[in-house]
Amino acid sequence: MVRNVTLTIDHKSVTVPENTTILEAARSVNINIPTLCYLKDINEIGACRICCVEVEGMERLVPACDNVVADGMVVFTNSAKAREARRMNLRLILSHHDTSCTNCTRSGNCTLQQLANDFNMRGTHFPKKLRHEAVDYSTPLIRENDKCVQCLRCIQVCENVQSVKIWDLLGTGSRTVVDASYNPEFGARPLRRYVQHTVETMLSRKILEGRITTGSTVTVDCRDGELVLA
Repeated sequence: MVRNVTLTIDHKSVTVPENTTILEAARSVNINIPTLCYLKDINEIGACRICCVEVEGMERLVPACDNVVADGMVVFTNSAKAREARRMNLRLILSHHDTSCTNCTRSGNCTLQQLANDFNMRGTHFPKKLRHEAVDYSTPLIRENDKCVQCLRCIQVCENVQSVKIWDLLGTGSRTVVDASYNPEFGARPLRRYVQHTVETMLSRKILEGRITTGSTVTVDCRDGELVLA
């Protein structure tokens, strides 16, 4: 039998099943906690730290998406400490992001852009550190690293939904990038051959059956934290 726990979120009493995350508990009573990397049941790893909240009795803020509730827990989702931490994390993310929004196809339909507007992010807070790498349009999977915020959604979807495991994190610290994972069969990250092999594998497994025809394009989008085919 599932046991319920009762906690307090922003002075409101909330009762939810145990093992519910703080984020889902807040959403159950219409309390909004901003997120960027979160993808329900797929990417709940707190990579972006935008959803951090303050928990009474804990010195550090905790990400709401991957911390579960406890009986008697007291959570503050909109405290000054939480708001300032979100603003700082957002500033750091934007410092590695190409913010030429007017030239971007996602302008007006972008979670990062919406967060920047909501938090009134105006001007440049830190020096930009963009890679300015040429985009390779010759492969089926196209990446623009200057727009990558390392939310890790693509890695989790590729591994846990499509089960093809193309993408992985490479490098450390500020040098971390998302790239094709190492595959002994092809050597270290020969992206074109690896992607071609992976697409052929997906077709042979009928993963894309009924979704594409020759020459068509499949777009995967995220709406309200849910994965959908656009």
